[in-house]
Amino acid sequence: MDLGNKKAGNGPQVEARGQEIVRLHQMLEDWRDLRRLAYAEGWPAPAAQIIDIEVCALQRDVARQVRELF
Repeated sequence: MDLGNKKAGNGPQVEARGQEIVRLHQMLEDWRDLRRLAYAEGWPAPAAQIIDIEVCALQRDVARQVRELF
């Protein structure tokens, strides 16, 4: 076991979780862009509500992943 990596938090599991956070954050940004487009283009209210739900769910997931990592 490499105690240096464990102490510094640089193990493969930590790296994988960090990559997952980056992936989730990119998805969140994509949904936020879609939400801006929906509002700018005047999409129907149900579409905008679904987008808002997705954005909120991703925000919670990113926050949870970050709390678990740090």
